[in-house]
Amino acid sequence: MNRIVYPHSPQTRSLDQLLNHAFGEAAAGLPARGFREVWGESPEAITLRVDLPGFRKDQIQIALTDRKLAVTAESPADQAFGGRYQRVWALGRELDTSRIAARLDLGVLELTFPKAQPETPESRTIPIQ
Repeated sequence: MNRIVYPHSPQTRSLDQLLNHAFGEAAAGLPARGFREVWGESPEAITLRVDLPGFRKDQIQIALTDRKLAVTAESPADQAFGGRYQRVWALGRELDTSRIAARLDLGVLELTFPKAQPETPESRTIPIQ
């Protein structure tokens, strides 16, 4: 079972270092309440669950640029929970960004960040010519 880690708890210090967790208050359109999020960690991956009530899959965009992951959700302002929400996280080198996975279920977006496999030093014999 994964250990659940909440933002701003003492356990997140290493997680923050790993992800360079940045709240980005200057992000365009970020409302005062922001996203509600829960972090989890296993030996293989970091998991982020973000509450996005009222948003459909086609109203959510996830973009990765220069190791910065942006989640933007936008729906008509006259709709319940409508408006534009955006959050950006800077990802550490310890994560394999080529294998990030996302899933939306009942208004909860789950992002899985697999940890990169450590490089193993190559060992071989070099013949003398």
